[in-house]
Amino acid sequence: NLECRLDAGSRAVAGAILLGERQQISAQRMQMFMCTGTIHLFAISGLHVGMLALVLTFPLRFFPRWRGTVLITTVLAIWVYAVLTGARPPVVRASILVSTFCICSLSYRAVIPANTLALAGIIILAHNPSSLFQIGTQLSFLATAALFGCRSLLRQTTMRHAQDDNS
Repeated sequence: NLECRLDAGSRAVAGAILLGERQQISAQRMQMFMCTGTIHLFAISGLHVGMLALVLTFPLRFFPRWRGTVLITTVLAIWVYAVLTGARPPVVRASILVSTFCICSLSYRAVIPANTLALAGIIILAHNPSSLFQIGTQLSFLATAALFGCRSLLRQTTMRHAQDDNS
């Protein structure tokens, strides 16, 4: 699809941003991205998975009747994207998290973030045991755990303020 609609330079950049395929970008253009500090745009991460999940689940706000179809489609699309990007640990972790949230939503169950993150670690360990010893994977899990922790603290603080306002 990119080949039909974009010129060679734009196609290479779009492929790198969407799928992490940097091979087609010229050395000169790659140097330009490094100098401007925008090279991180080519790093496929959990953020890409999260944005894809957000776009795919957005229709639920308008069409709640299609909940099951939308959530199942989201899980399938997320895993297709994970495979297309080479199943890197951050993408697999994010895909597991999104899948777990979707499955829990389908079955009307509460999501426990720590358990979900542990599940992601176990699956990544089973898929590629050496990936858990890579600093990038460790920092990715640490950052996700910190975000979950901050979310819990924020909820507790908000609840305390709401209780104080009611008193």
